[in-house]
Amino acid sequence: MKYKFFLSYVPGMFIISILLIAVAGRYNGKAKMVSYQVERADLGNYTGEKIRDGGTRGKSDRQEEQFYNGSDLKDNGLPYCIKVNKTKNVVTVYAVGEDGYYDKPVKAMICSVGERGNTPDGVYDLGDRAEWLPLEGNVYGQYATRITGSILFHSVPYFTQNKADLEIEEYNKLGSSVSAGCVRLSVIDAKWIYDNCSEMTYVEIFESEYDGPLGKPVAAVISSGGTEGNWDPTDPDRDNPYMGNIPVILGAYDREIERYSDFDITAGVTALDHTGKDVTNYMKVEGEVDENTCGIYKVTYSVKDETGITGSATANIIIKDEEPPVIYVNQKITSIGAYDATSSKQLHDLLLENVTAYDGSRQLEDSAILVDYSEILEKGYGKCHIKYRAKDSEGNQSEVVVLSVDVDMEPPKLSLKNTLQGDIRVSNMLKDDYMLGLVEASDNSGEVEVTISRPLTYQPSEPYLVMYCAKDGFGNVTTLNVTYQLKE
Repeated sequence: MKYKFFLSYVPGMFIISILLIAVAGRYNGKAKMVSYQVERADLGNYTGEKIRDGGTRGKSDRQEEQFYNGSDLKDNGLPYCIKVNKTKNVVTVYAVGEDGYYDKPVKAMICSVGERGNTPDGVYDLGDRAEWLPLEGNVYGQYATRITGSILFHSVPYFTQNKADLEIEEYNKLGSSVSAGCVRLSVIDAKWIYDNCSEMTYVEIFESEYDGPLGKPVAAVISSGGTEGNWDPTDPDRDNPYMGNIPVILGAYDREIERYSDFDITAGVTALDHTGKDVTNYMKVEGEVDENTCGIYKVTYSVKDETGITGSATANIIIKDEEPPVIYVNQKITSIGAYDATSSKQLHDLLLENVTAYDGSRQLEDSAILVDYSEILEKGYGKCHIKYRAKDSEGNQSEVVVLSVDVDMEPPKLSLKNTLQGDIRVSNMLKDDYMLGLVEASDNSGEVEVTISRPLTYQPSEPYLVMYCAKDGFGNVTTLNVTYQLKE
């Protein structure tokens, strides 16, 4: 037990003495406890929802969570970098942003990676390329560009080196992990990389549950034996029967976008005139997409060539909210006492400090975060767990994050050792050790500090008022006011 003498209370003690003496009445020579005050937190009862399931510790680094999108790749002097998300089978192309990193999304492409995890993770430099290349399994790929070793970007395989001999069944698997390890693309996308991404372009392959800022395109499903033959419908070759003799819009896929994601309505869409010339700069777009509101938005792309003929394509942009929010608990709190939280609101606000939740790229309001601190009220002392969970407007719930803290909401106990001790000598009234030895204090934590405050002057005929204060390591306080009779 630690002891301390506070002179700072002395001026106020005279006023307190006058008031308390009136209450104390005439003295019978015994020590008299005038008042006993305990500072308790008025937390009431927990009325919120209890989180029954367990959880994990929160992380403050958002990149390690749901929206991981590969490494921060710095500008290497080339216009683009390519990121391949193996989990989602989506390729996103980035240009250099204002901060000198490749973080400005340009195109999204649906792809197919290796079915047995044999597409390697890592950052690579794009290599050599070939318009046609033999592939494993006695098949061929168009617009093949090397990533590393035998791993390539290329079109869906063809049975022969003939554009009308596409493996239709494999084309309809785009978006699934079915390749032998290479990254399969539609012809228009494989050709875009072939034409626009030079050697030494960064390629990063990684795994993440995040579709990427442009979402995941939806490939068309085609059938064999029709008038179009076995062509890739996106092949910009003017002999492609899907194209005809009019301008064509390529890459206008239906696509699903998670709500609050950044979305460029023209990303990945290309317009060609009847000769195959790129006329995307002249393309018009009708329709708007509200990334913050779930729904299906129809967008029409059109372009008119030099002869006045117009080609158009329509895509449905589906804004959905199926992903749960992500909560980040970066709490600095390790212990809580009654001094930290004198009310349930103060405790709630304290536990929300440095806690954030995101739904896509949008930060949720604090009201969307449930803080279950019921265990603090139930136990009052010891190791307690606070549980956090976020819920978005569509009812999607985050994982539960658990914070463990030491709690002591119980104040120390403070009492007179001997209530029959009424008289004290004047020579002892300013001796700290003597005066503090008249009381005893205890606390469930085992650590308590007792301080004393009393007047430095006295009237022999009047009771002498002393204030004791006990404080534990959690800031919980108990005060005891005692009157003694002084004698020479």
